[in-house]
Amino acid sequence: MPETRAGCVIVAGRPNVGKSTLFNRLLGTRLSIATSKPHTTRYCIRGVVDADDSQLVLIDTPGWGPRGRGRLSRHLSRVAAGGVPYADAGLLLVEAGGLRPADREVLALLPEELPVVAGINKADLAKSTDSLLPLAAELREWRPLRAIVPLSARTGKGCDALAVELRALLPQQEKMYPAGQRSDRKDAFFIADFIREQVLRRLDAEVPHAVGIEVRALERPEGKKLTRIMADIIVDTPSRQAMVVGKGGRMLRSIGTGARRAIEDYLGTKVYLDLRVTLRRRWDEEPAQLARLGIEGGIV
Repeated sequence: MPETRAGCVIVAGRPNVGKSTLFNRLLGTRLSIATSKPHTTRYCIRGVVDADDSQLVLIDTPGWGPRGRGRLSRHLSRVAAGGVPYADAGLLLVEAGGLRPADREVLALLPEELPVVAGINKADLAKSTDSLLPLAAELREWRPLRAIVPLSARTGKGCDALAVELRALLPQQEKMYPAGQRSDRKDAFFIADFIREQVLRRLDAEVPHAVGIEVRALERPEGKKLTRIMADIIVDTPSRQAMVVGKGGRMLRSIGTGARRAIEDYLGTKVYLDLRVTLRRRWDEEPAQLARLGIEGGIV
């Protein structure tokens, strides 16, 4: 009987390179929200890929890059790097369109002793596999890599090959999580993130990153097919509150409808969602507020 391999792989890359899409693809389920806006991911999320002889634990992270202004932005940078001590290996994700200085900066944040595989995302848009050879050569000049795998997080092409390379880097040890467990996060965490995803998709760039989500109540009576959820969308100014609510409440209803569908897919039940917009000034500058929303804390 083969030895069991199990361990953590941190998924690293600059903002909007496709980390969360790849994370979901490798898991075979949607746990991490993904939009076209940078810094959609605010947390380190562990996702478990279980097999008979292995358990690959992926750590999805916020986009790695220069720190912005404000406590929340600074926190995202800390969270991204904060998953490194938990990792047995690293996955650097870049794009087939070409390398950027930010890609090299991200790679430099991974310790030299950490084995790293590089994934070239959007390889399906390249003219040919051979056209990616110069990019692969440049990556190897930056640092020794265990493997370089062309892939498409969107279509799944190359993702099985990537998983094989990542599993080979895991130490031989017992599995870390029981069979059937998808993540180390609780349902309320993912529910809040699905709501925030809808805010990100529907509102202008200056609004979504100034909101937080708090799940006030989650009731899943045993044997019942309806889950009741009460949640707040938290904003810091009256003008943003008005934008999230929308004329006649239309924007809030649209956010709620999209979030409810995503939550139903995740929970596998019908959902009643009571969604409200709450004003809390400077919520993103107060450590107590960030902790209350689960933002200040990294990996649980």
